[in-house]
Amino acid sequence: MKRLMLVAALLALATGVHANLLVNGGFEDGLNGWTTVTFFSGNWQPFGATPFGHPVSPIEGSGMAGAISSWDTSRNEAYIYQQFNNPGGYTEVSFWGWARAKFGDNPTSIYDVGVQLGFDPLGSNDSLDPNIIWADPVWATQQWEKRTIVVPNAPAGTATVFIKSIHKFGIEWNVGVADDVQVVPEPGSLMAMAAGLAGMAGMFLRKR
Repeated sequence: MKRLMLVAALLALATGVHANLLVNGGFEDGLNGWTTVTFFSGNWQPFGATPFGHPVSPIEGSGMAGAISSWDTSRNEAYIYQQFNNPGGYTEVSFWGWARAKFGDNPTSIYDVGVQLGFDPLGSNDSLDPNIIWADPVWATQQWEKRTIVVPNAPAGTATVFIKSIHKFGIEWNVGVADDVQVVPEPGSLMAMAAGLAGMAGMFLRKR
């Protein structure tokens, strides 16, 4: 019985700990772990609830992050990014996004404002790098929407996750918000590690 309990605990440990390769993917610690790149009046910042009066709360936990912006010309993609060590192979990147576009408290086109997830398996820090894989934007529908990028055979080494705001036209303070950003490594690798730990547990108990 003790052996089964120990094996179960080790399996849970192996499959649960470090499942997300990112630091602070839920923004519970502000923007710790993320680098901010700002253009013009766009500025990424951590939020609690209802930033600047916008009716949105975190998808999970008590933190989220986003860009409050009021520009309408030139480069409109203030972004945050995080580089991490990818073990390689199957890589799944996901996030939840929310956006709102308004002018004088009246909604404008949902395609004026958005937020977008990007993944560069080669680890650049420039949102214009051609190697970045971009998910479809989450436009200003005022609803949380999830986006996922899957790379079956990513190379091992430094990789980068981007969260970019999109503001095509915005006179008033518009907002794009992100939460629960995750990078999940290959499930097979986790299970192999779990099996190895279970075997070690069995040997330990037999010796005892």
